[in-house]
Amino acid sequence: MPDRPFGTRRHRLFALLARYAPRLAGSDRLIRFGVERLARTRERRLDHAALRDLGFAGRPRTFYDHHRCHAAAAYYASGFAERHARTLVITYDGSGDGLCASISVVDSGGWRRLHTINSYHSLGLLYSRITLLLGMKPLEDEYKVMGMAPYADPKRGAAVRDILRGYVRLTDDGLSTINVSRSWGASMVAKLAHDLRGQRFDWIARGVQVHFEEVMLGLVLGWVRQTGVRAVVLGGGAFMNVKLNMLLAQHEEIEDLYVLPSCGDESIALGAAYLANEAAAPGTSQPLGPLYLGPESGEDEVQAALARYGGQVAYRRCQDIERTVAELLAEHRIVARCRGRMEWGARALGNRSILANPTRTTAIHRINRAIKMRDFWMPFCPSILDTHAPDYLLNPRCAPAPYMILAFDSTPLAHEHLAAALHPFDQTCRPQVVTEGLNPRFHALLRHFQQLTGVGGVLNTSFNLHGEPIVATAEDCLYTLVHSDLDYLALEDYLVWRAA
Repeated sequence: MPDRPFGTRRHRLFALLARYAPRLAGSDRLIRFGVERLARTRERRLDHAALRDLGFAGRPRTFYDHHRCHAAAAYYASGFAERHARTLVITYDGSGDGLCASISVVDSGGWRRLHTINSYHSLGLLYSRITLLLGMKPLEDEYKVMGMAPYADPKRGAAVRDILRGYVRLTDDGLSTINVSRSWGASMVAKLAHDLRGQRFDWIARGVQVHFEEVMLGLVLGWVRQTGVRAVVLGGGAFMNVKLNMLLAQHEEIEDLYVLPSCGDESIALGAAYLANEAAAPGTSQPLGPLYLGPESGEDEVQAALARYGGQVAYRRCQDIERTVAELLAEHRIVARCRGRMEWGARALGNRSILANPTRTTAIHRINRAIKMRDFWMPFCPSILDTHAPDYLLNPRCAPAPYMILAFDSTPLAHEHLAAALHPFDQTCRPQVVTEGLNPRFHALLRHFQQLTGVGGVLNTSFNLHGEPIVATAEDCLYTLVHSDLDYLALEDYLVWRAA
């Protein structure tokens, strides 16, 4: 008989617990018990399923808890060990192994975990419940709520924020978050639906974003003041919120800030690898380098894929594909690019990207019609030459921005040059500042485009069909080209287009 899905009965019990336990005294302890039991169940099932299927059954293994992995990924990736005697490491997310947050200090004496926060008190889960209430996918579409927030009337948003303060708020000492709503899980969704009746969707989006920013900024600064440590490293899905990160990067009480690029649960494996390496060879972990860690398409793979699509596409090999793409962008063509190794993480950073001339907002509508079909309020992002970043970004503290993890206010020149790659309402952007060292070929493309147009950046969005994952292989790229209305595909050294 095949194995049943792990924790089936416990998950049903936990769903009931989430609905009814908040009405009981000691609900915090009950829910934590349920979460921890599920975590142990998962570990046992790994013995019998995944590890067996991968051929690792019976091999030695070590389990690291969720927030320890978040913390390790952010700290060791940052390189702060080489720059700072003491580092404050904060993780925050929806939930992981019974916790939503951890606060640690790392110094010459090693790691000291100072505080954790139970998942019952998670601000991240409140944000996800709002995402669900707005008809979107929780733990996936929170960025859409963030993108919608600027459109709302600030006063209307503040009224919603005041309601949400009755759910999860900062503790009086500023060192933790606390759920004061006596609701959790399904019961929290029901309570929110009641309390937010009559509130328009954009007011709700603004209210939860402002509340999130205020509480999280207060929490980070609370621990900076408590510890006296001003070098801060952040990990966990809460810090995918680039508007929050913008406030943190601008704050004068934080001397040096590192937010792990793509710091959601995809970074757990990175953290576990760092921890295992430190256990085996202490002090040898290296900072995270360029994020181009995925597969690349070699010449044989490209040729084979082109042959398979022979009747559907035409192509030519280019002597200088970067210059060719720049010329097409200057003519306002939309060009997908697959070049070198794929990016790791949530952001397209030029190697699996759709590129466009950012000077006309019509590019937004053309890309959406051609392939993306994004929600109307969502902005695209710019990739900017490092030499032109000061012309476009208001960045008085010179925060590095190579990986689209920080947002910035923009300059009047950016409003002209990067119109299609800014938030349409508040003119902020989430840029990739491209240096020659991190991606020399993409840097060359941007440089050619600047020489042709005088514009030091392009619109950049991920290369995928709506609802599909980002492309990885040459085959993926050609499939996407023929099932979309993109103008061109730059596939390694080949320029490809749909056959007439």
